[in-house]
Parts: sequence; structure tokens; C-alpha cells
Amino acid sequence: MKIKFMTYNIASGNCFDGTKPEDGSKFKAHYDISRCCSVINEIKPDILGLNEINEHDTRFDSVSQPQVIAEKCDFPYYFFGKAVTFAWHPEGAYGNAKCSKFPYVSNEVIHIPDPPRKDEEQYYEHRNIIKSIIELPDKRRICHMQVHVGLAIQEHQNAIMTLCDLIDNTKEPIILSGDFNMREWDFLMDKIRERLIDVAQAMGEPYIKTFPSSHEFTNCPDVKIDYIFVSPSIKVLSHGTFQSTASDHLPYFAELEI
Repeated sequence: MKIKFMTYNIASGNCFDGTKPEDGSKFKAHYDISRCCSVINEIKPDILGLNEINEHDTRFDSVSQPQVIAEKCDFPYYFFGKAVTFAWHPEGAYGNAKCSKFPYVSNEVIHIPDPPRKDEEQYYEHRNIIKSIIELPDKRRICHMQVHVGLAIQEHQNAIMTLCDLIDNTKEPIILSGDFNMREWDFLMDKIRERLIDVAQAMGEPYIKTFPSSHEFTNCPDVKIDYIFVSPSIKVLSHGTFQSTASDHLPYFAELEI
């Protein structure tokens, strides 16, 4: 069976094609989640993983962004996994989400342990993984894990340890995706590649730019930090990105045969 899979860090629906501030400090963004929906509808994935997404935050019209995306992009099933509620916006929730054309058998939110000491000069934020079992039309089941890894080295280590444990204890074929905030040569990524296949490497293209979406970002090199990994039993047919400034990340997709 062939399916199209996609992972997308939507930056809460902030578009990055506004005008630059006069001081040039940071590229100005504006909120319009319909732009992300248009991108998703252009790619037409069967299963979609989402990072940096909100529920009921007044900054973003107090809507459930996963529900909006599911409705506008014709996904009958969606799930939101709360990572954190920000103190300055206590009415809302922020984390990861996913949408699917196929029904979920189960959804589980696994929290990544925070470092005991936040002593690196990085922005820290609590992170999580959504682990879902999905039933395909032929009644076979697959596991999809969507992750957003932190910026600090200790956060990288905790996330990879948690993911390896989940992978080692999952019997279904796995699709693992998300924003890892790590480069492809980071030695910690080898722990994932010992267990799963990087779809980019499977297609002979280990590097593919996924961030930033706009050349207007200053002091930010083109990097690959968004990944799709699959079990060896899953065949990779193609992969690619779609150029859009609907987020600061590019959407990343793969066509798979399961």
C-alpha cells in the first residue's frame, strides 16, 4: 500500500513573508494558519505530523489549530498532544499534533525528561512525543511518532534516549518524524539510524534543506533539522520539500510503500 506522509513545523501559523523590522533584528511574521492549510492541501498527505501548534490560545484566535487543519484539509482524524501551557497565556496549550486519513487505534503522549540543570545558553521548553497506532484500510497497523526536540545538548540526549526506548519496544512498523533541532552529522542521530532508515539517505540525498523557509532570515544557514525515519520494512519511493513561507520551516514529505 502506498501512502504519502508529511511532517511540518507550522510555527503556530506565523507566516514569514512580512516586512523586516527597521532594526533588522528578526524577520517579521504575521499570523495566518490558512496559509499552512493551503500548503498541506497542495501536498495532500495521508498522514500528517505537526510541530509548534496551539489549542485555544488568545494570541491565535482562541481556536483549536489541529481541528482547523483537520477540517480545512479533509482529515477525519486528528490528535493534539499538549507539551506545555505558557504562564503568560494560561488559557491555551502548545505542543505537537497529527492528522490522518486513517483511524487511530491509540494515541499516547510521552513527555521527554527536562534536564535537571538548565545551564546551557539556550532557550528551554518542555517537549514531548506523540505515539500513535494507526489502522490502515487493509487492517494492518503502523506506528507513527511525532517529536519536537529541544535546543540544548542535554535535551537532545534525553529525547534520543526516550525515542530509542520507544522504538525498541514497538512491534508495528514505525514512521518517526518531526523537528529534531539536530544536524544530520550529529552523533546522537546515529542512535536513530541504527534502528530506522532516514528517508533522505534511502533516496541517496542525505542532506535536504528544511529550515529556514525564507532567505530574509539573517545569520541563519540553510540546514536540515526536520526528519522522517521509517522501519526497514517500509520502502521509500520519494521525498521532498515544498517552497513556502507559511512557516519558518519547509514542509517535508515522503511517499512510502508499506
